Amino acid sequence: MVDKIPVDPLDPFIYGTGRIISGDARNIVPSYAKIEGSIRTVALKKSEEYYEKFRLIPESIRFSTGVDYRLTKGECCPEVLVDSKPYGSVKKLLSDKYNFIDCGYKMTDEDFFFFSHMYPSFMFRPGTGRNEKYGLHNPKFLPNDSIIDTGINIFSKFLDL
Repeated sequence: MVDKIPVDPLDPFIYGTGRIISGDARNIVPSYAKIEGSIRTVALKKSEEYYEKFRLIPESIRFSTGVDYRLTKGECCPEVLVDSKPYGSVKKLLSDKYNFIDCGYKMTDEDFFFFSHMYPSFMFRPGTGRNEKYGLHNPKFLPNDSIIDTGINIFSKFLDL
């Protein structure tokens, strides 16, 4: 039986349940349930390790209750690799004129990882400041229009490198 998934505070881990679907009516015990979620870590190897531990949870439920399950592993995105050379060049270039903030690693599921595993890369966000703060997947998320001009200026400076 799985009691818990041990997590090292120096090796961050996030499990998020995005959606739970079950049954056909609110007042009937459902004959099925579907839980969709994601596991995020700072390294793909750790995601695989946590997935294997996580897999034991429905197995222990099946063992103790007889309820069957099917666990389907979705797409796994490796971490975005940051190459210090282009990162350092851009930081030096932008730090004088722009508020350059190193926000460390983020637990995001990012398609950009494909590029970062093939080419020297770094990822940046040119800013999304507004008075109201909403996350990227919130329907109220809307970056300030002025960031378009800022982005054009930043990318123009990249061409000078």
